[in-house]
Amino acid sequence: QAPYHSSISMSLLLGLYSAPSLGLGGARTACATSRAHACMQQQQQPGPPYAGPRSTPLLDTVSTPNDLKGFSLAELKQLSHELRWETINAVSKTGGHLGSSLGVVELTVALHYVFNTPADPVIWDVSHQVYPHKILTGRRERMPTLRQAGGLSGFAKRAESEYDA
Repeated sequence: QAPYHSSISMSLLLGLYSAPSLGLGGARTACATSRAHACMQQQQQPGPPYAGPRSTPLLDTVSTPNDLKGFSLAELKQLSHELRWETINAVSKTGGHLGSSLGVVELTVALHYVFNTPADPVIWDVSHQVYPHKILTGRRERMPTLRQAGGLSGFAKRAESEYDA
């Protein structure tokens, strides 16, 4: 039986999930006031839309969840940022469940950091949130085949990976 990790994972998850990790620099909290509209207008700057990080140095070092074990909290936050944009880029090309996958980026990082997957199985309710999990479990290079004939499934699939339950 797996050890009880709930206080560790909740602390880690709360530490990972912050507005700066979303690339908003704290703007989400500041804009949650009655002046939200004015605040959002002030933040808009001319130029091309932000397309995410130009490089993914931490994500490039991850081929299995075990690679996360030595990361600091700051590195886990940066990894979450890189993973979020990797997910956006993949889904923008193939289509799929973007919102639900983006909603669990930090959770996915925390689960794979705290637990010993695949020995400790992670079960996704209906698998709509599985894209970041696929990227962290050795399928990053195959994400362009997501939901394509002969490619990665849009859901968790045991035949596809030992990490899918």
